[in-house]
Amino acid sequence: MPMAGIEAAFEKRKWNLRDASPIQYFTISSIFGTGYTTLVTHCRVNGLINELKSAALLKYSPAKILQHLIGPTDYKPYFKIIDENAEVSVVDIETGSYIFLPEHTMIEGDHLHKLKKVEVGEAFVAEKPGIIRAVASSKGYFIRIQNAGYNGLAEYRHLED
Repeated sequence: MPMAGIEAAFEKRKWNLRDASPIQYFTISSIFGTGYTTLVTHCRVNGLINELKSAALLKYSPAKILQHLIGPTDYKPYFKIIDENAEVSVVDIETGSYIFLPEHTMIEGDHLHKLKKVEVGEAFVAEKPGIIRAVASSKGYFIRIQNAGYNGLAEYRHLED
């Protein structure tokens, strides 16, 4: 994971790496396609944050971050936070997973169900597999949704039922 890229991602959002919240670190991990704990560990090992900051961040698991954003859930699915500064072309999620998108994101199709507005944007849950397009602030990207626990050829994982 390129440390310069991580620093640039925080800088672009005007977030200080040493003062950033767990939600902000999770947002960066979502954009880089890596785990939250992995990002925090890499930042600590490469000297971007100290042991104290690392320990404070690791007190918050992704499950706790999700609970903070949408409240208690019966199960702990995967989720991603995509903000208005994200420069991604494709976002991959599974059915049953949550995705947080910037406010006023235009979504084509009925694959995502809007839950509610939260502090990082709008919360959606993926209801069925397929590939949909989303546009936020003139930036467009595709959201590919596969069935949870899909087992089979990769080229078919996003086909609709």
